[in-house]
Amino acid sequence: MSSEKRAATRYFVTTSLTGQLDRQDVEVIDISVKGARLQTRERVTAGASLPFTIQCSGASVVSPSTVHWCELGALSLLDDESDRYLCGIAFDRAVPVIRHLVEDMLAAHDAAVIEEARHGERYRITCPVSAWFGATTTARVLDLSFGGARIATATALPVGSSELLRFRIADRETPVDVRATVVWSRPAERKTRFESGLRIEGEQNWLRTIIDELSLRNGAVLDPGSLSRKFDPMKTKGQTGLLSILR
Repeated sequence: MSSEKRAATRYFVTTSLTGQLDRQDVEVIDISVKGARLQTRERVTAGASLPFTIQCSGASVVSPSTVHWCELGALSLLDDESDRYLCGIAFDRAVPVIRHLVEDMLAAHDAAVIEEARHGERYRITCPVSAWFGATTTARVLDLSFGGARIATATALPVGSSELLRFRIADRETPVDVRATVVWSRPAERKTRFESGLRIEGEQNWLRTIIDELSLRNGAVLDPGSLSRKFDPMKTKGQTGLLSILR
């Protein structure tokens, strides 16, 4: 979909949500009041105008829609299983009733805001970045995201503890000083070392700047395992007998 069509907030569906595109049963991957991303068993033609049907508040809602794109999502490895396709559709008109469906799913933790989930993408630090967590604990920064960090220390950190995380980019340049809270701490694969996950709130723009600068210095690379924005339904929803196509 174009950026214009994506002006409305999109929600990733973490449970099973089905609908129909024309006469084909489909699974909803993500949805907004202006469109949806669907998983289908049959290829649909980009540019086709097809009715999309979904159950909202106990009623069947039908919306005229246009298929913007369709691509192979997974190859079947079993004779009795069909390939799967992913397609993006835009509703001809916004469907306000979908907001009620989304609100119910959010309350049941069956949906997540895609823009929020993107903040979880991690950037692996590829150059040595020494740090301090609090006044006395030395650490090494292993990865960063727009909302946190993973660090290595000689001792385990108390979960829930909140301290200043301090480090510098390129020795004396660009000092970093942010408050972080320990979310988890566990032994690392390397003996006598520990790893801890930190949550950093209210510093998203600053962390984005730090990551950009490290990337420019070849000191950070995007961790492929954290590409949450792609939301591969074949992986997330545990499909069997299918080989996901990397996109």
